[in-house]
Amino acid sequence: SALARSVGPNKDNPWVIGYFVGNEPAWIGEEPRLCQIILDGPERPIKKALTEYIAKNGDSDENRRLFVYDTFEIFVKAVEAAQKKHDPNHLNLGYRFGNLKVVDPRVLKICAEAFDVLSINCYDLKPDPEMLDVALNVANLPVIIGEYHFGTVDRGLAQSLWQVDSQEERGVAYRYYTEQGYSHPALI
Repeated sequence: SALARSVGPNKDNPWVIGYFVGNEPAWIGEEPRLCQIILDGPERPIKKALTEYIAKNGDSDENRRLFVYDTFEIFVKAVEAAQKKHDPNHLNLGYRFGNLKVVDPRVLKICAEAFDVLSINCYDLKPDPEMLDVALNVANLPVIIGEYHFGTVDRGLAQSLWQVDSQEERGVAYRYYTEQGYSHPALI
């Protein structure tokens, strides 16, 4: 399988912490729309499964959400089982989510059953304590921040999502972000 080829060679690598499953799923908050895209698309097993689900349970936004959540659960648990089979020595770092405050708690509970860590990307001046609270209180998982940065154009680098004026300010911003983040018990 693709996962065996991907993680198997690293199973004894002490420099590997774990594996991300995906990055910032675009369907968060758009589950009914995602289902419509599937229904409007070509014949595929997912379209057949959705059509049967709607026929059995009724077609509503909530049922479409539930279909997406059920499918997400099947997917992440299958990935978890395959990863643990081919590399039991490293963590399942899950999906890197953007804003956890907009993620349905049902999705976070699925993550809690499949992931070892809840991963987020947080491009702010500091990690959002409310978002870290959500991770800890809903998913009951430790949090790793997969992406953040501070940029400056004083050395020809491109703009960033959080802009500072100099390399010195980058250092100050990094220290502030790190200290604020690690003051929360969820962050590892």
